[in-house]
Amino acid sequence: MAIAKKVISTICLFLAMILSLISCKEPFATRRGPEFDASTHQFNSPKVDTILLTKNNERWWLNDVLINNLSMDLYRPRVNLKYENNTTNPLALAGVKGDWFEISKIDEHRIKVVLFANQSGRRRFLKFTTQSGNVFNMINIEQAMN
Repeated sequence: MAIAKKVISTICLFLAMILSLISCKEPFATRRGPEFDASTHQFNSPKVDTILLTKNNERWWLNDVLINNLSMDLYRPRVNLKYENNTTNPLALAGVKGDWFEISKIDEHRIKVVLFANQSGRRRFLKFTTQSGNVFNMINIEQAMN
């Protein structure tokens, strides 16, 4: 009787592992990440409101933000940033707002970037990373001074 229970539990465990492997739409290791244009996006206008497009349909979220080449820890901010959490995963960010910029995920294909008028007297740099599983894509933005 004890041997039969052991065999049945081993078979059930084995079947559960097989079902979990085949039920996944896409293996975690084969993700490509969102394919945003990785070149530097340069803007010379006083205010910018633009939408960046990705070439594929991968699930992604915001991972990291660099303001003027200073990395911000999105979970322990050192500056005045406001965050918009992803509705399906509270630890994943869908938007970040700073004093002079806004980054908002619209959907899996689009991200909106707003840069307010640059009156700082110097060029401003904004970099942010999108993440899909263990794949990262950095987007570089540069805004000229007014």
